[in-house]
Amino acid sequence: LLTDVVLPQVNGAELARRLRVQRPDLAVLFMTGYVDQGIPVHDLDPPARLLRKPFRVEELLEQVRLALKGEADV
Repeated sequence: LLTDVVLPQVNGAELARRLRVQRPDLAVLFMTGYVDQGIPVHDLDPPARLLRKPFRVEELLEQVRLALKGEADV
């Protein structure tokens, strides 16, 4: 799952929690442009990764690779 932390109806952390009910092994990569504005990254369930916007394609690919390997950073 690649999702933004901030979404209009439900936040990314809640979306990931709901989907992991059906797929407990789901790899999750969050992205956000609000890290400096106090987004509570501690609310993100591990194992998950956090990609800060703006990012380069190479960064996205590396973070996807690490997420699929199960390497968490949050």
